[in-house]
Amino acid sequence: MVDELFPREKKKRGPNQHTKDQRTAAETISEDAKKIVFDYWKERHSKRAAVLDAKRAARIGWAIKNYGIKSCKDAIDGCLVSDWHMGKNPNGKKYNDIHNIFIDAQHVEMFLRKLEEKTGNTARDKWISGDK
Repeated sequence: MVDELFPREKKKRGPNQHTKDQRTAAETISEDAKKIVFDYWKERHSKRAAVLDAKRAARIGWAIKNYGIKSCKDAIDGCLVSDWHMGKNPNGKKYNDIHNIFIDAQHVEMFLRKLEEKTGNTARDKWISGDK
């Protein structure tokens, strides 16, 4: 009843600071580099119809700036070895969109760790072998 008498205007939320920071970081990364990572994700996760829109480009660009192309590809593969993210969860839903992988540093590092645990290749081993 109160809402009928005093209707509330819905406030439109804009991007938060994290999203703004990601967009700013992404601007410094070439479109070719973003496309390399995006195409890798499409191939590895069988997302043939996916489109590289501005939101995905911002997430990918931010991740490349902070982790490099190789680590971004490793994070994508890390998602593949996560049963939860690949659909073995109570909802039976996959959480493997590029947005979920590169949502923030915590998630990127989690996926890198998952791949490392699965393959046994530690960051130290990669450093010693010169594989960056």
